[in-house]
Amino acid sequence: MEAIRIMYTREKKTFSCEHCDQVFPRISDLLRLKRTDHSAPPAPRVARPPTRKSGRNALGAYSSHFMMPNSDAALDLLLFLEDIRQEMHDIILPELEEKRSIKCYYVSKIRFSMETPVGDAEYCSPYFRNKVVIELDISMIAEHIEQAFDKVKLSLNDFLKNGSVWVFDSVISHMEIKTATYHLLAPRSYIPLPSKLAAKKALINIKNVDKKCLVWCVLAALYLVELYPERVSHYLPLQQELRLGNVTCLVQSCKDPTIEKLNNLRINVFGYEDEEVFPLYISKREDNRAINLLYITQGDGKHY
Repeated sequence: MEAIRIMYTREKKTFSCEHCDQVFPRISDLLRLKRTDHSAPPAPRVARPPTRKSGRNALGAYSSHFMMPNSDAALDLLLFLEDIRQEMHDIILPELEEKRSIKCYYVSKIRFSMETPVGDAEYCSPYFRNKVVIELDISMIAEHIEQAFDKVKLSLNDFLKNGSVWVFDSVISHMEIKTATYHLLAPRSYIPLPSKLAAKKALINIKNVDKKCLVWCVLAALYLVELYPERVSHYLPLQQELRLGNVTCLVQSCKDPTIEKLNNLRINVFGYEDEEVFPLYISKREDNRAINLLYITQGDGKHY
């Protein structure tokens, strides 16, 4: 996650009590007043309803959902994240049920403050954005939201470490979710690996000229070849060893693990976008050995 679009302002920092309108130069004085004079249980927190808009960007046609913090949550990042956890789930779930597969990312705006040598308060307001997340399975939504929260907390800590004079002030503006349809197309013939992945020399990329990516990749995992394992010729005699049923490409198994059942296999599928690997399908089987496949794209081409 990167902090971007930082804006700086300077002003005398004061803290006002919402109950009696007293103004204090330090937050500790305000909290002391609340404990002693305004200790009645607070009213239940009610967040403002999210707003939505549509547009087009690198995601394609997208929808934006905005979740606004209430007065209590605006001063406590962890409280704000807990407040919107279920709200985020309720936004993503119907989008995924409608579109079958979506990609999304989250943007949050946080204000930091520091005290200047002359006693003024200086503020900056960076935006934090996480990597694009691919949603294919409703059972993974909660886990991805938790990962997004972890990214926000990590980015916050990194920002404070890099500029140690800054302290967290408040969550301002909103938390925004951008979602768009993710198009899973049938895999085709060979596509070269992205240079960053190829440099790791940890992947076997079968050089096929047909649409049998599923067959060659799984067979390559089951029958290891030491010399030139990327050549299809090694696996031609073994085609009948893999039972496909009615499945014609592995994309279908992301929602229906037929191939796993027919062949007693555990298969995981990963995608690659913005130089980051992410899960597309994680097997629910508990076999010791897993076959891990990578799904890559180049223009209109799709390949395993």
